[in-house]
Amino acid sequence: MRFLPIKAGDKSFGDFASAYTCGLRNVTVGRVGMGVRLTEGADEFNLDPVPGGTGQVFKGGGPTGTAQVRFRNSLVADIVVNGKTLSGCVLTHDWPMAHFRATGNAPAWLLKSDAELTHFTIDDDLFSGRSSDVQTLTLGKPMRLGPQLNAPEVTVQHRMCRDTVTGMPSPYTVEVVYDGRLHTGCGGDPGSLLMGRTWLVTGGVVGMDPQPAGAMSGANLPLSPMGHNVTVRFDGKGRVSGAAHCNVFSGIYALTAERLSIGSVTSTRRACIGTAMQGEQVFLRALEAVVGFDVAPDGELTLITREAAQQGMLAGIRAR
Repeated sequence: MRFLPIKAGDKSFGDFASAYTCGLRNVTVGRVGMGVRLTEGADEFNLDPVPGGTGQVFKGGGPTGTAQVRFRNSLVADIVVNGKTLSGCVLTHDWPMAHFRATGNAPAWLLKSDAELTHFTIDDDLFSGRSSDVQTLTLGKPMRLGPQLNAPEVTVQHRMCRDTVTGMPSPYTVEVVYDGRLHTGCGGDPGSLLMGRTWLVTGGVVGMDPQPAGAMSGANLPLSPMGHNVTVRFDGKGRVSGAAHCNVFSGIYALTAERLSIGSVTSTRRACIGTAMQGEQVFLRALEAVVGFDVAPDGELTLITREAAQQGMLAGIRAR
């Protein structure tokens, strides 16, 4: 069987890349944030979870059209590319991630994995297992770290996880069975939940007063009277940009283990009509008040403002 030439650390295919054979066609599926990236030949499609699909159905598009994938189980998937159903898609190969990290609390534990070894540390105990074609840290498949009877067993699920101390979201839920106990934690890069797409703002700013009526209300979409969507994009290199109600803007952002912050936001100076300028000012001020973020199971992003966080609310700027 000939597989696509994926190298460890090739992020263009996403995380936990898997190859499927669909008759005479080869398809690669990798995870990006809470979505998946489907690659067939030179065609690439970025797919989002379908609401109500319990994390098993993804749909979206790319420069050459649309695609959909439904995972029946860990071995079989139903894949549709540009309206054509690919027959008999069966998993043929998994590639280990070049780097994967997960942590948990009470007690604190750490899991680190690369293309060669997976380590698990808890208290003063350390276990290691070799990553190979025989034993690979893949999604939904338990991996035992070592031959010892008490060796931990690790399972990674592509399911939203929030750190129990900081609340920071991550794209993977990690379960480790060790010493008769189940330890649950979060894994993967939280930044991957933000990157790789242009978010369309759908409304909702909490605590930004004074706020003109309708300035950020989901009932008033489209938000801009200038005829375009209000958008936000994170480039993965510390730059944030997008289109406000009237002007385009840019700034910087920083993501730590505990918070997301946005600053140095500047915009062009195009004049607005009606209440659009007020709405834009509310929106740009809200961006600079962001202290965190959250992603709902249906894929909706919330950029949590300082005022909302102080009230214990997962609220702020909403986007899809």
